[in-house]
Amino acid sequence: IQNHRDATIYIAGKWEARERLQAMAQELRVHGYRVTSSWLDRPLTQEYLIEDGAVEGVRDLDEIDASNVFVLDTLEEGTTGGREVELGYALAGGSNRLLIIVGPSRNIFHPMIAIRFESWDEALSVFLSPGLLEEPR
Repeated sequence: IQNHRDATIYIAGKWEARERLQAMAQELRVHGYRVTSSWLDRPLTQEYLIEDGAVEGVRDLDEIDASNVFVLDTLEEGTTGGREVELGYALAGGSNRLLIIVGPSRNIFHPMIAIRFESWDEALSVFLSPGLLEEPR
């Protein structure tokens, strides 16, 4: 990704972390990135019901398909598994998508992701540096 305008980002994370992740998405948008994660835009008071999964899940997968950068936030432990399903879908989508983890490895699949940041501050410093967002060779 050489230019912010070339990047469309999907952010996956824990549902309860969406307020924190909304702020990260907004920071990226202010700097010219397109963020497709509409789940972050749901009102903080709105709960996610498993019964909504068919509609919400399909929307999330469509938004992953529309992205060329997938960011998985693992800063907080999760128990529902939604973000891990999204990671699996992004992994299966082939090599045209840049995969990034912000936070620690929490399962055996996370080390497969070559680009890792310890914090969002570290990730944003790279995202906001033109031409620096590329997979290690």
